[in-house]
Amino acid sequence: MKSSGTMPPDESRAQVLITTVIAFLVMDYTFVALRFWSRRIQRTKLRSDDLFVIAGLLLITGTCGISIWAVKHGGVGRHLQYVSKPERVRWLKSVYIAAPSVYIVSASFPKLAVVSIYLQIFNPGPSRICCWIIAIALAVGPVIQVPICVWQCVPVAYLWDKSIPGGHCLQQAHMFRYGSLPNIVTDVAILVLPMPLIWKLHTSTRVKIGLLITFLLGSIGLVTSILRFVAFFTPIVDGTWAAVPLLCWVIIEPSIYLLAACLLTFKPLLRYVAQESSLSRRIRSWSSARSGRHRDSLYGQGPGGGGTRLPSDDGKSDNKILREREFCVERTVDSSEAFGMSSVFSSRS
Repeated sequence: MKSSGTMPPDESRAQVLITTVIAFLVMDYTFVALRFWSRRIQRTKLRSDDLFVIAGLLLITGTCGISIWAVKHGGVGRHLQYVSKPERVRWLKSVYIAAPSVYIVSASFPKLAVVSIYLQIFNPGPSRICCWIIAIALAVGPVIQVPICVWQCVPVAYLWDKSIPGGHCLQQAHMFRYGSLPNIVTDVAILVLPMPLIWKLHTSTRVKIGLLITFLLGSIGLVTSILRFVAFFTPIVDGTWAAVPLLCWVIIEPSIYLLAACLLTFKPLLRYVAQESSLSRRIRSWSSARSGRHRDSLYGQGPGGGGTRLPSDDGKSDNKILREREFCVERTVDSSEAFGMSSVFSSRS
């Protein structure tokens, strides 16, 4: 390996971080845009969970900006021995203080959005009390963790200048490793909270499974939280080189939380696309025509048939009435603004 200050292209993996930033920014902004499109279709006003999602998106954007800045000015992605002293200072400031601090807050906001959705669904009772406990934990956590992250070394400058007399630092490996545990605990709580209520519902197994899948979407960040926790057990020797996967995780984890919070609101959008797309219109038209021909043959209304066609209520086609009856349960569940589920839980929480 050369001893010059310039690394060969294959000795830098900054492109991995840049690709991660671009990919998740595109997904985050796309999902948030689709979320508000779904809101517009549903004709609902801006609510607290929407504000939490917007705040989370802005903070994730900030983490992505810090990551790109660390690549350009802090030597992240290169081997530490080729990083200059000023770059090392910027690397430590960005990777050990700025990015983790923003990550801690950005991971809380999307989960607060999910808990806010729960609060809109559950009626007063033990379920709402649990929701408020989780919400308080999510709000208090960053207030405690961010100052610890900023003042992990006393004085702060001791982080990059070990010549300062009397300076000391926390066990940084333990701080970053076990800092993921609160996220794992709240993820499990968000996952488990609605389960007993769902199984107590007097409805079909199909509806119960559908509701379980819907709520599971709100906890898919649990997987990334565990993976991030495991990743910090790998000893860090080459700091600027190892910073790439660590920064990727602080982008991926809150982004997954954000995507999950948005997915919970997509049902009106999916229904709209299914009903209004040109393909679905053609399928419905073909199905209606085929159904009409089948009824005509049954009642003798083909060419020359003398049967009498059964009238439909208030001018609606028999096929439309059949569809309405078939989906009456789903439409009852969907009638609430709170993502089509508050009516289901109205007397169960």
